[in-house]
Amino acid sequence: MFHLKSISKKALYCVLVIALIGAPLLFIGCSSKDSGTSSEIVYDNGRMNGGYYMSNYQYGNVVRFTALDFDGDGNVDYDVLIDSEGSPDNGSGTYKVREDGRAYVNDNVVGMVNSDGSIGSLIGIYEPGEDNEFMVMVKTSSGMPTTSLDDDYYFVAYESGNTVRFGDASFDPLNNFNYHVLVSSGSLGYGAQLYALASDGKITIGSDITGVVNSTADVITAIGNHSGENNEIIVMIRKSTGMSEASLHGVYYVTNYFYGNMVTLGEADFNGSGSVTYSIIASSEESPEGGILPYTVASDGKLTIGDVMTGMISGDGTIGAAIELHESDDNGIMVFIKKS
Repeated sequence: MFHLKSISKKALYCVLVIALIGAPLLFIGCSSKDSGTSSEIVYDNGRMNGGYYMSNYQYGNVVRFTALDFDGDGNVDYDVLIDSEGSPDNGSGTYKVREDGRAYVNDNVVGMVNSDGSIGSLIGIYEPGEDNEFMVMVKTSSGMPTTSLDDDYYFVAYESGNTVRFGDASFDPLNNFNYHVLVSSGSLGYGAQLYALASDGKITIGSDITGVVNSTADVITAIGNHSGENNEIIVMIRKSTGMSEASLHGVYYVTNYFYGNMVTLGEADFNGSGSVTYSIIASSEESPEGGILPYTVASDGKLTIGDVMTGMISGDGTIGAAIELHESDDNGIMVFIKKS
């Protein structure tokens, strides 16, 4: 995340691409810095405007939950509310948003936001050997009813120790949250906890999960701060009906965190009939490859890509998330948002 430590780091320049089925889906590329000098680039900084909450996972079992305030003109203030290291901070930075949704914060944080700027995902790419980061943010709401969550969701989670999970979950108006882990590099199983939803979309689940719900209650992101144990970042998307491969069509930006401390930003072109081609923009890695993978979309939005990726997409097909589960330790989590 762009806390004080991140802001002071230099941009990282790379020359990477992607790994195919036998390895993680590495979205790798050229640079996480945007010079802003090209006359062909159109900016839309006003797309990110107002208050947001952000979930953040950083290598070394570190999670943070942060309040952000974007001024719509390229400046952002932040206040870390929860820090598993026990040292919350605050500060400011600068940002840019391209017209197609690619976003930059200072020189070392890059990612994307959706068409209305309400949901985004970023990665922090730092010098080799330092702790890279994966972030998901959602714009705060106003007057959200505490009963907004009464539906079924899919979720993905990345936990320290390179553990990934995919499952389904449900919320009810009586503040019950139930979940079922369906796919995992660890154990499967069920669980239930109580949740509380604030009017600005901030949600707490049990005693150690904190997150944010978007205004339509379609997307949730959260952290699990488990008192020094295996902390985690979580993304949930509401289940849909009548979905198919045609629901996932077009070019998407993708953020990816995998194998403990590797991060990438890339592009994925879904053809709407079961084939995705991916390429690279920026990464912390050095394994240039590229390729094409098959994908399927179930009627409720469940997504599979190749043999190792399981996740879900939103009902409008603009936002998705998935885990990568390998026989080795090259597990990961990704978020993708359609270019606007």
